[in-house]
Amino acid sequence: MGIRDRRRHDGALGFGNGLADPLRLAFLGAGLTLGLAFRAWERRRSRRAGTSSIHVDRRPVTVAVAVGVVIGFAQAAPMLELPLFFQLILRYGPLLAALATAPFVVALIAAGPVAGVLLARFGPRTPVAGGVGAVGLGNFVIAFVLSPSASYALLVIPFALIGAGFVIATTVRTAIIFASVSRGLPATAAALNEASVQVGTRVGIIVVTVLVGRLALDGYAATLVGLDPAHRDAALGAFRDVMAAVGTPSLGQLTGAVGPDDVAAYASSYTEALRMSLAFTGLVAVAAAPLAWIALGARDPLKTVWEHQDERPEPVSAARPAGRATP
Repeated sequence: MGIRDRRRHDGALGFGNGLADPLRLAFLGAGLTLGLAFRAWERRRSRRAGTSSIHVDRRPVTVAVAVGVVIGFAQAAPMLELPLFFQLILRYGPLLAALATAPFVVALIAAGPVAGVLLARFGPRTPVAGGVGAVGLGNFVIAFVLSPSASYALLVIPFALIGAGFVIATTVRTAIIFASVSRGLPATAAALNEASVQVGTRVGIIVVTVLVGRLALDGYAATLVGLDPAHRDAALGAFRDVMAAVGTPSLGQLTGAVGPDDVAAYASSYTEALRMSLAFTGLVAVAAAPLAWIALGARDPLKTVWEHQDERPEPVSAARPAGRATP
């Protein structure tokens, strides 16, 4: 596929053809129309159903869903890229690279009971915000210490931070969603809970893959200053082929033909790109933590539903007719 073909494909999503891309405007217009239509339909349905209408407490559910997207996004970067880093840069085998993520898994298991204790002691706001912040901080620490000569011991604590923060925030936000959705909509609550994390994870995978590839190419191109255009394009093409083959069986064949000096330059550019990408995902999560704390508000959303019984008082629509006095 040539450069022209790739640009045409990118333009289908509104990238590469300018801000006023007709397809982009069409997607935005369609989304806005659907949103307004749903809002109008919902208000009409609520007026018909009156107080008996099943409902969703929008504010805590919106915050919980947004938190799910953020933590899915922030944890996808290290869990996707670091095993590759262990294999490509630190020369770990596939099994050892997988075992190197053990602190994340251990933290996932250990933090489960801790989430309940934190929830009982501090309420939902602090565990949710703290969990998101811990995931972001873990990304930041990894971005700071990562290098081709880094000791694995430096990565144990940030791995644990990401795992613990992920499970604590996920546990509490799950409770918030199920407590804020009427008991007549259990499937809706489950879908909101699962889809938010899955969407964030998939967005994180795409964004980090693109960022690492783009930043690595830019970083390597900066080392080729002074070369004539033909040699520079050839060197960039070879590195682009290597980056495109990362995670595929053909990578070994490509790297086998690369010289030692080029290997060192490739490793440096890839590592720096990975560090910058992890710093970006960490920044997103750290910035989201105080926003989640503020957005949840002082009211405890877990006190709306208890043991599947709706505790929210419903206003009396009409006065009860007086009965006969008993003799």
